[in-house]
Amino acid sequence: MAAIAHMNDTNKHRFYLLTTGDVHKDFPTSPASEAGEMDYVIIGDAGERLTYGNMNRAFRYLMNGAELLAPEKDRYWMEKDGLSLSAGPFVAGLEFATGKRATVM
Repeated sequence: MAAIAHMNDTNKHRFYLLTTGDVHKDFPTSPASEAGEMDYVIIGDAGERLTYGNMNRAFRYLMNGAELLAPEKDRYWMEKDGLSLSAGPFVAGLEFATGKRATVM
């Protein structure tokens, strides 16, 4: 909800959402943009959606001017079968690759 409020406050609504589950239902539909430009890349716990292709798409949006928003920046969490990476390492990777800092919501 903080990311949505931030988008409303800045009047920027084009975003690439990289999350899992039904988080996308909380967000409005991102308007189409020319040349695939985005105002924000929003990355949270995306599980199996954290593929090279999706991360590279996020990287390209960020390099083209998008800002990085992160609902959280946890390092890991406990699943039934053991520890699993959370969003933090992927956010950190995008920060490193782009030289940008995520706004943690």
